[in-house]
Amino acid sequence: MPLRYVAGLKLPAEGAISAIAFSHTGNFVACATLLGKVMVWDTHTGTQLYVVRAKSPVLCLAWSTFTAHNVLCGLENGTVASISFDDDALSISGFAAHESILECIALTSDDTKFATAGQEEVRVWNSRGVWHRVSELGPPPSNGQTARSLICVTSVQWLSRMREADCLLVSYMHHGVIMWDVDSQTVLRAMPISTSIGAASLSPDQQHLAISNLCTGFDLYRIATNAPFATLPHKMGPNYATPVLFVHNGRAVLGGNASGEVSLWDVETGRRLHLLTHAGQSPFPSAAFDCFRDRFLLATGAVGSLGESYVQLWHTEEIREKPFMGYDKRKAEFLQGTENTYYEIGTRPTLCRYVSECDLVTVIE
Repeated sequence: MPLRYVAGLKLPAEGAISAIAFSHTGNFVACATLLGKVMVWDTHTGTQLYVVRAKSPVLCLAWSTFTAHNVLCGLENGTVASISFDDDALSISGFAAHESILECIALTSDDTKFATAGQEEVRVWNSRGVWHRVSELGPPPSNGQTARSLICVTSVQWLSRMREADCLLVSYMHHGVIMWDVDSQTVLRAMPISTSIGAASLSPDQQHLAISNLCTGFDLYRIATNAPFATLPHKMGPNYATPVLFVHNGRAVLGGNASGEVSLWDVETGRRLHLLTHAGQSPFPSAAFDCFRDRFLLATGAVGSLGESYVQLWHTEEIREKPFMGYDKRKAEFLQGTENTYYEIGTRPTLCRYVSECDLVTVIE
């Protein structure tokens, strides 16, 4: 059955949004802001469960993969904060992880370690029992073009399937992508990417990497060969690090920009499947699958026309198809260039559009 995304709950935030993340079950969504606040909502009801105020802007979030009631936060002053909650209590703990800004955080799939990064620093910590540092990575390799460039980490992600040793994939704004052996602190592989990298996302099967470049949009690479296989044009802001995210188990890519547009593309064809529009800026997307309601969820952070910040939740609903008599190639090509594209999730993409009479047109290729 074809599905489409529709706007759902609108959750008011306090301050400019810096990060959004779903719990692994899809039951909760957390939002971090530059006012130092972390807000947690129930995605089913929109009820705000907790608000935590830090002394520094909160820049990144990572939920535990084993419990839906714990989220790690990275602060601008270099602190890592752990927020745990249940029906009756809220507990917060933390420590100073970096001497300067902390912009990236990522947990291993078994929750035993997590990586933090800010500017040129990349550190790995043991998350079981007493927190302690187990590794610190050195600077990335450089060449003649990058030797004088500022070292700036833009993402950290774990490559659990590459080899038995812990492997961390780190993207740098000017130094490409490096795969590090965390234990030996050595470079396993390097992906020389010439564009400036604002953000990166690893597919769930760890075969593909989506790069948000600062000029033209998003580029998709194969991890095994370092080769690009698709470019997704997107309107970018000047020198703006636009987030990018693999969704739908790696079959689609989600990306936003500062003009209020969040797009969903098919990885196989590179075609834009859906455009989610906002009346303002919407640079921060996140996604999850609601395990209990059997539906896909998206969240986008936005700033409205009056300067108010909010988190917009999107959920899937079935499209009631009407029969389409005949195939008009010119009409189909025209429809393929319009904005309201919908996607049959979980199967091979089927192109569906709304036309002016609000009738549904299905184009079978």
